[in-house]
Amino acid sequence: LRSGRCHIDEADFLEVFNRVAGERRLAILDQIEPSEAFLVAVPTPLRPSRKTADLSMLETALEAIGSKLRPGNLVIINSTCPVMT
Repeated sequence: LRSGRCHIDEADFLEVFNRVAGERRLAILDQIEPSEAFLVAVPTPLRPSRKTADLSMLETALEAIGSKLRPGNLVIINSTCPVMT
């Protein structure tokens, strides 16, 4: 992401990503800091039982930003859920 390339293959998302990255309005950080918007992009693989998605990575990511959230913040969740979950 720091290089300006995004692996998320969704047309609308890529359009916005490319625009804000080109305008230098996107910061990719190693530490979570207060912000107006947060993008959470994590996998949600199938559990071994193949009946439900494993949301543990999503839950961990959301817990990590929880203390930095303020009223009016935008949280965008990009996660792929397997078919039939």
